[in-house]
Amino acid sequence: MPEASHALTVQAPLRSVWGFVQEMDNWARLLPGFQNLIKIDDRESIWTVKGDLGVVSRVVEFRVHITEWVEPAEVAFRLEGLNENATGAGSFHAALAGDRSTTLKFQLALEAGGTMGPMVNALMVPVLPRLIARFAEAIGREIERQCRGPRTDSPVTQQ
Repeated sequence: MPEASHALTVQAPLRSVWGFVQEMDNWARLLPGFQNLIKIDDRESIWTVKGDLGVVSRVVEFRVHITEWVEPAEVAFRLEGLNENATGAGSFHAALAGDRSTTLKFQLALEAGGTMGPMVNALMVPVLPRLIARFAEAIGREIERQCRGPRTDSPVTQQ
């Protein structure tokens, strides 16, 4: 199963990070290829994402089910493809890094099934780390922007 993780430190207190993360609408729209989100309830939603694996490009609908919601530091979820044979899981962890900084770690595993599954999985291996890094960095920038208010962006520190 292709999987990837990415960690970074943001210049924001843990409570501000959780304030952003606890509402999935805030971060879903930052996923590369994001098209739409239908919120079913506070633990379930349907995300429409355009995935581009080079030679293969598809719009995929995923049912996202939050399996763990531990304030203020953890979110875990499962993914189920609705229009494509794909399943996965992911998580988000936050930890204090200082008075006004928080370390964030993102993990995602995604597996395509069916007859094309092995080829799609092979294509995902190099793409998934870049996707999760872009997603994590976008979340970090948005959290910092919201904490600063209407000022210019400061860089996010990678780990």
